[in-house]
Amino acid sequence: MWALDAQTHGESAALNEDVMADENWEMTMEDCAEACVNLYNFYIAPGQRPHDRVIYIGHSAGSVCALLSTSLFRDRAPYDACILVEPAMWTEDLVGQNSPFFDMAILSLPKRREHWKSWEEMRNYIRARMPWNTWDKRALDLYLKFAFKNDERRGGVTLKCSPKQEATPFKNIALVADVVKVLDKTCKYMPIHLVYGENNDLVTEEQQASLLRDGRTFASITRIPGCGHMVVQEDPEAVTKVIWDILVDNSNPIPKHKL
Repeated sequence: MWALDAQTHGESAALNEDVMADENWEMTMEDCAEACVNLYNFYIAPGQRPHDRVIYIGHSAGSVCALLSTSLFRDRAPYDACILVEPAMWTEDLVGQNSPFFDMAILSLPKRREHWKSWEEMRNYIRARMPWNTWDKRALDLYLKFAFKNDERRGGVTLKCSPKQEATPFKNIALVADVVKVLDKTCKYMPIHLVYGENNDLVTEEQQASLLRDGRTFASITRIPGCGHMVVQEDPEAVTKVIWDILVDNSNPIPKHKL
């Protein structure tokens, strides 16, 4: 199993710190999609055996990257299926018809706090506030461990992914409609599974339903009760079960013994 950080997140952010220091540079979803293709071409394909299967799982903007990456191969993408968790995409007619939560994220993310005097202060701050106080403890503990770093310039603790970079995916909203055009082609030859949280906080129910129009077909559509867009962090066990059930389902072409 491979897990790929976006270039501005986690340990990748630490490696790309010098690039991110340039105020004129911004990561695009195309950059992340290209990284996914490079991962396949240089690390997965060389050792892939005939019976091995490649399943792409993406959450939120990661789902956008998943579909964009399918358009970067010369022929059909070599994935046997895609599992898109809370995909941040909808049809062109709904671009700009954002949920209140989405509009709040656009305004608040660039301004979010990014510095604390100590690790203890940071942990206390995060644990007491939305959305983090709704997360599963294990997900929150991992976030507190891997999303922050010592601030070498000011002292104390800071985010690995700057607020500016975290907000970047929200800026090019028109891209979500372009991705649907890629979906139109991909869903004709590849099983696509959709997984949503039951609560429509970031992506509206109408936006989600728009993917089901115009003849698009999906291998499965699942809603997880009691969760919203951050379903992966809110109920990781439920998400894991859904993914596992998809992989072992006798009705789809994915062999039971391979992830």
